[in-house]
Amino acid sequence: MTPSSRAHSDFHAESSSAREVDVHMPLPFQVAALLIFFVTTANFTALLPTIDQYMHSLGAGSWLAGFTLSAAMAPSMVLCIFTPWMVRRRYMPVLAFTALFMVIGNVMYGLGQIARTYWLLIAGQSLRGLFGSALLVFLYQDATNLCVSKQNRTTTMVRFWNVGFLGMGMGPVFAAGIANVQFSIGDLNIDRCTNPGWVFAVLWLIILASLMFVPEPERIFKASEPQHLERSSPTTSHYQNSSDTFSLVWCLVATFLSSAVIAVWETSAAIITQRYFGWSVQASSLFIGATFLSGMLWGEGVKAVKHRFFEADLAVAALVCILSSSLLLYWYTPGDRTQLLSVEVPYVIGSIFLLNAANTNRTFSGTLVNRLAATIGGTTLQTRVVITNSILVTAGRSLGGIAGMGTASLPGGPNWSAGLLSLLAGVSLLGLGMPKVHSGLRDA
Repeated sequence: MTPSSRAHSDFHAESSSAREVDVHMPLPFQVAALLIFFVTTANFTALLPTIDQYMHSLGAGSWLAGFTLSAAMAPSMVLCIFTPWMVRRRYMPVLAFTALFMVIGNVMYGLGQIARTYWLLIAGQSLRGLFGSALLVFLYQDATNLCVSKQNRTTTMVRFWNVGFLGMGMGPVFAAGIANVQFSIGDLNIDRCTNPGWVFAVLWLIILASLMFVPEPERIFKASEPQHLERSSPTTSHYQNSSDTFSLVWCLVATFLSSAVIAVWETSAAIITQRYFGWSVQASSLFIGATFLSGMLWGEGVKAVKHRFFEADLAVAALVCILSSSLLLYWYTPGDRTQLLSVEVPYVIGSIFLLNAANTNRTFSGTLVNRLAATIGGTTLQTRVVITNSILVTAGRSLGGIAGMGTASLPGGPNWSAGLLSLLAGVSLLGLGMPKVHSGLRDA
């Protein structure tokens, strides 16, 4: 018997020995799930450079444009409640339905001009969002818990978030690449506003067809009992459980707020760079894409050195970086065009650091959520908390998308959006004042 086959058979014996086996996510399923999350996030950010212009051409304003953008994620919060039942036996049908709804939603987005109503865009985005972010986050977290050994779960989830960031970065790059494609087929106009809908509809159709070749992953691991039940002292157990609960609440809030930070920045950046800086759609798209790509590369770098630091310290340090970086985004010199460079350079630098930090905070807060939930309450609580965390990630991005695009369109928009980013980071840092939060995070 080879070492790998012996390891595979051993971890059916006892849960304690199972946790020692080095098992990774099955490659075909991992590629499919990560590809779907990548295209989902790219589909979202590909609309950023032009959705405000698109909605204005149909008689809507920036706040409604932000609402329409957020509709691509928000409905999944409702469906996510039923996800544990949906993925109880199989994951692949859920991924197939995700691809199917994405095809239909993107076609509706592309037909907005010929229909001459923004309600078709809202309906298409809402349909696309039904199987969106929250559902995919829960599905991948559940698969990680059941198909991956304990020592590999953090790395697996970090890779998930980094691939999502890569998708966010490539979305605007796709938008820049197709911005100049323009032609008509009868009454149907294909231009930079409708292009993202048609391009991604075709891409999702290809993904849907390829999913039939991906096998269902084997669910090897059963969830363990709550760790606090194994502690010998009732007094110590109660004290630790209380500390863990405070830390869990903080992680959930931090995940929500860091997701909101990402959304506020990405939606406001599209308006600020075009309306205030005078950049073209292509330049704005490439800037947003490059900033997200830097966040993905930074995330991979942090993943490589995370074993040298407490994950709690990385999450907290990221919040400090978000707060300090947001100070570079304020409109300090609102003078004439000759002074614009003194605003653009700090904005670019601050944006890179802010997005890198937000990605780091969301990633490690999310991994700590899962670990603390298992420590406090085992399988039942872990499932509920993973659902809650998935909903909060999506809620943060949905509300942040509306707020970011809306505040950036106000008079003095750069200051409003920068102030909102400072506020979100400050609230997260204030939460560390709860009893034993930081020490509880370190012990997770």
